[in-house]
Amino acid sequence: MKKFKKLGAAILAGALVLSMGTGVLAKGPAPKEKPVEVALSVTSEQEFEVIYVGDEVKLQAVTPKHGSSYKDGWVVINENGKEVALEKEEDFETLLIEVEGVNSYVSTAKFEAQEAGTYTLKYSIDMAAGKSHVTFSGNEKSDEIVVKDQEAAYITGVKVENYEVTQQRQGVNYRAAGDIYFTMSEGENQFAQSFSNVVLNNGNSYTNTVEVEAEGQTYIITVTKKGWSLN
Repeated sequence: MKKFKKLGAAILAGALVLSMGTGVLAKGPAPKEKPVEVALSVTSEQEFEVIYVGDEVKLQAVTPKHGSSYKDGWVVINENGKEVALEKEEDFETLLIEVEGVNSYVSTAKFEAQEAGTYTLKYSIDMAAGKSHVTFSGNEKSDEIVVKDQEAAYITGVKVENYEVTQQRQGVNYRAAGDIYFTMSEGENQFAQSFSNVVLNNGNSYTNTVEVEAEGQTYIITVTKKGWSLN
């Protein structure tokens, strides 16, 4: 009986060793992360000489595809270091597209600042191949995007459009007509007034003047047979 007990104890001990060994093997290799390159560019900033609050800026990140699944995201970082994540589908979308012969994840984000300041956008992506322990990760930041408060448009000068000079029947009198517009610092020019029948035989110099006022300033326009000029 003692021999059987010793044999049973040996078998039990061997089973414990085997169980412990297989338990270590079940954990598998340690996760491994591989860096990948992300090409990020601002696609709309060049359209603006100055970016104001409310202007939309688009950014694009391109990453060569690795593995079979991915997870990505964008965050906005303000000048104080605070991060705000952009919402997928609402603020950005990512598509699998062939770029220069390489299947790539192309993510396009739109950013619209609600207040003036300096902002940076950061894109991050993690890719994995099925149940593999290897992940491919990449991230990139944009250059600083400076956003300013909207400025009220102001008058920078005047211009005359549809200028026309007609000769009267007597052959010595000329009359000028045209439309005066205020040129603005932002946006389209604003119509001020029209003039017509301005006689151009003042002292035989064939010149005259037209005045228009705005914002406490008087603009004097000289009209001649050949054209107009701002004094």
